[in-house]
Amino acid sequence: MRKLTKRSAAAITAAVVAVGGAGAAYAYWSSTGTGVVSGKAGSAAPLTVLKTELVGTVNPGTKAGVAFSVKNENNYAVLPSTLTLTGFQAVTSAACDGAATFQQVANAPKPSNWAQKIGKGETVIFTWNDSVQLTANPDDDCQNQDFKFTVNVGATSAESSSSDTIKTP
Repeated sequence: MRKLTKRSAAAITAAVVAVGGAGAAYAYWSSTGTGVVSGKAGSAAPLTVLKTELVGTVNPGTKAGVAFSVKNENNYAVLPSTLTLTGFQAVTSAACDGAATFQQVANAPKPSNWAQKIGKGETVIFTWNDSVQLTANPDDDCQNQDFKFTVNVGATSAESSSSDTIKTP
């Protein structure tokens, strides 16, 4: 067997170190990790219906409108979706049956700006024309009587399909 020279020994040592170093470098470059994220979804805030008023006078055979404002209290924009009038009551006369005398007009066209997006914190004014009427053969005790009803507005998130329905007296 031949005797190793200093040069051969140095070359073998360098080769072993190079191979071992490459293995160490590979170990440093292959790593993994994971992390868990937790959070909480927000919730829908009710809309606020403000400044409701009757537009016009209700008489047999006529219709009146309703003007109202809707304020979006959410942290996102909403689109109005549903609109109804409920809870008709006479205010000044117990003899007048408001629920049997006043009613929402079936299929009344929605306000012209009904498809308008209501931004975060914004208030939009709506007028729902020809949406209130007397029933056929209204009660005589309801002549010249004050009445009240509830404007119900529903809306969906402008970003998704979640809904938010509110009522105001």
